[in-house]
Amino acid sequence: MERACETADYAIRVAHAGDVDAIGQIEREAALRFLAIGMPSVAEAPCMTAATVLSLIAHGALFVATHGDRPVAFVACCELDGLGHVAELDVSLAHAGHRLGARLVERSLTWARDRGCPRMTLVTFRDVPWNAPYYRRLGFTDWGDAKLGREHRAVWRAQAAMGLDMSARLVMVRELA
Repeated sequence: MERACETADYAIRVAHAGDVDAIGQIEREAALRFLAIGMPSVAEAPCMTAATVLSLIAHGALFVATHGDRPVAFVACCELDGLGHVAELDVSLAHAGHRLGARLVERSLTWARDRGCPRMTLVTFRDVPWNAPYYRRLGFTDWGDAKLGREHRAVWRAQAAMGLDMSARLVMVRELA
């Protein structure tokens, strides 16, 4: 059993089935930040389904930051083209500012290293302050389209099909060596 990583009133642990509703609530709440910057389509985009969340849990690829026993932030991971990938990272607004996102990213990097992945990737908004600029502070760099494998391209196409403005998006990478 994995031991929780604790700091002050927060702990990082592997998610379990009892966290599904809280994860959906965190995702919906975090999306509301996009209303304040004029991106209502992002704020109103569908959240992960319960089935997706349960699949991530079953694969040990979903981690939560808890306050007490309640999840207040999460990171969902997967593998794409043999690389680790941050599929989603959200922090409850009431718990922002406690470096939970950074701690969850670090946990996702450990998850990817444990699987032998040489890099971790993510797809994010280029100019949203809590997106690409934030990930750069965590050691991620921009990754050109030419380097994208089949699975990364599928994610890119799926996001475009959801109506996201892909000219405002980019893939970022962090070396794990």
